[in-house]
Amino acid sequence: MCIESNESREIRKRNKKIEKILKENKSIVRKQVKLLLLGTGESGKSTFIKQMRIIHDNGFTSAELINNRIYVFHNTIKCMQLLLHAMKYLSIEFENFENKNHYAEQILSIDCSYSQATVIFANQLSLSKDLVDCIRCLWSDSGVKQCYEHRTQFQLSDSAEYFFENVERFGQPNYIPTNDDIVRIRLPTTGIIEHLFYIKSAKINLRIVDVGGQDNERMKWINCFEGVTSIIFLTALNEYDMFKYKSNHLNFNDSEYDQMIQILDGRKSENRVNRMQESLNLFSLITSLKTLFKSSFILFLNKKDLLEEKIKRSPLKRIFEDFNSERVNGNINDASDAGQFIKELFIRNAFSYYNDDKQLFNQYDNNGKIINDNSFHHHQTLNGTISMNSNNNNNGIHHRQSIKRETKTIYSHFTCATDTENIKFVFDSVKWTILNKNMEDFGLH
Repeated sequence: MCIESNESREIRKRNKKIEKILKENKSIVRKQVKLLLLGTGESGKSTFIKQMRIIHDNGFTSAELINNRIYVFHNTIKCMQLLLHAMKYLSIEFENFENKNHYAEQILSIDCSYSQATVIFANQLSLSKDLVDCIRCLWSDSGVKQCYEHRTQFQLSDSAEYFFENVERFGQPNYIPTNDDIVRIRLPTTGIIEHLFYIKSAKINLRIVDVGGQDNERMKWINCFEGVTSIIFLTALNEYDMFKYKSNHLNFNDSEYDQMIQILDGRKSENRVNRMQESLNLFSLITSLKTLFKSSFILFLNKKDLLEEKIKRSPLKRIFEDFNSERVNGNINDASDAGQFIKELFIRNAFSYYNDDKQLFNQYDNNGKIINDNSFHHHQTLNGTISMNSNNNNNGIHHRQSIKRETKTIYSHFTCATDTENIKFVFDSVKWTILNKNMEDFGLH
């Protein structure tokens, strides 16, 4: 007869307890999926998160709606300020002299930086009647409308028209923002923010990690790569003819105000980069990282509604000379052809680097400033050939040779992040891609 010592008994109990905890944790991990949102600034990452909250997390609380009211006011005023600054740059005159000398001066006198929003609009239950009248009168001015038609020449929020059209509602007593209002406001994402959603239909906990898309935020991305099941990369379809400008010789700045200053100062030709080119190159680099190669990649070609609107007046071929508008419909303004071209461009450029995981991040110094932005200028044509271009024509796309390595499927979807029903429909498809990848990782297929 074997008698177990007290010490052995305690060790056995402790081991059993540890095994139980490990088994439970393994079960929890299997049911938790980590999804990383990546993309350049203004691509729609934060808007996507807001839609996920509406669809899977009962939307926003009353307190959140009220607390974000100040940013509805802020975004409305800031958008009008940018239009007024742009009128000076574009030499566009006001139709109504009073709008220039009274309403425009009143709007421009407001310090509307994000840091001041909570001070300026503190305890305001609605936008003041004076400011509502200013926005309404300015937006009705044909000169302001003319400037708005030239918005591709400067950085303006995609929701500017929405705010102007709804300004009367913002001025109603005890105004409470709607979900749509919250989706439309723009707040720069800084740092790393995690959101946990329970997806009932798939019975999984989805942990979505949202990181800032501005240049100086990208150094933080590498801290999020561990344990990523899937990556959703967002690119804005309407940015094919838009540029971002350097605030100095080292880095680009996404601040709307700083961007406007660059234009007003006339520094635009030698210190700018095409926004879609930047997104394309980031996608190429991200998909080539060894750490992420086992993750599934999902490409959201976002702002399809804005592409449909813009393509009518700004031909894609003006920027992308490779675009053959006669491929399908023979219409140079066909949004479907343009969208398909952009999708194929991203997919063909995926996995085009064969370097270590520092490839994306060695472009930056310790302050997040670009050291060598020339490495971002590459492009592959749709027929699979790689061409070289050594000139400095910023209206075109620069090319660079790259080494192809093993590729895999890129799941792509055309989206409109401000449309809740569209995001719900798209994510219903995406979640099964994510779930299947998670089951693969645990050998459950």
